[in-house]
Amino acid sequence: MGMLDKVGIAAWFTNREGVVDNCNKSACGLVEREKEEVVGMMLVDELVVGVDRREVGAAVGQALDGVESEEVLMSVLAKSGGEVSVKSEVGP
Repeated sequence: MGMLDKVGIAAWFTNREGVVDNCNKSACGLVEREKEEVVGMMLVDELVVGVDRREVGAAVGQALDGVESEEVLMSVLAKSGGEVSVKSEVGP
């Protein structure tokens, strides 16, 4: 994941239930949290802005079925309450 950080790409990895089990520094920086805070959070329910949860949840569901979704637009919630817009790829 260090290479992703070097090019400024945020990455959250989840288990099959959608719980973050790993992430990189760039991802933590976007949501203004330490890795220890992010790991264990529900990606869709706790880190994605409410209006984007349905679309992101569907993309995560497709990833679990082996289908990649490209250019999923969403906003994540920063600890301070702000929203950060991101373009993502969601894949298996």
